[in-house]
Amino acid sequence: MQNAKETCRKIQESYLSLCICHPDSKVKVKDIMEHAGLSKSTFYLNYQNTGELLAALIDETASRLCAPFARQPDGDTPAYDPERGEQFIRNVLSHRQSLLVFQQQGGTSALLMHLSYFLRRAIVNRLRGDRCPVPAMTGCADLLTQGFLQTLLQRLENTDQLDELLESNIYLETLLCRITAA
Repeated sequence: MQNAKETCRKIQESYLSLCICHPDSKVKVKDIMEHAGLSKSTFYLNYQNTGELLAALIDETASRLCAPFARQPDGDTPAYDPERGEQFIRNVLSHRQSLLVFQQQGGTSALLMHLSYFLRRAIVNRLRGDRCPVPAMTGCADLLTQGFLQTLLQRLENTDQLDELLESNIYLETLLCRITAA
């Protein structure tokens, strides 16, 4: 007998697999559960609908992607730096297929919201560490976060070339250096 976590994982994998195989069609609960080899009622023990399933997948994936910016054991949150940025981009690339499914299923704004939380905090910590004025710091962090993530997701749709994605990290680092030098 499977535990609830294993069951959820199986449902999530089935959903992603069906979305990848049939990107232009709406995936139904019946199809998800048949593909997973589980009863339809099992789905409703874990999720209210496919929207909730998508939200859970986005939340879980965003947490994995943003691991370089997660709270440290000492309770501090790290500042943005080129190495963490590169690891974040490598995480994004390794989850490319899932991210494209999220976008295709209408989850772009939820994905951006989750990713923005971690990335914005890291950028604010970077600017704060360089004693940037507070009003400018928060405004710059918002603009940089949204621009960086929008560019990254757009490039992800059009390419799987790591070099092109890593350019975004270089651009963000260049901007951060210029802001803090001013």
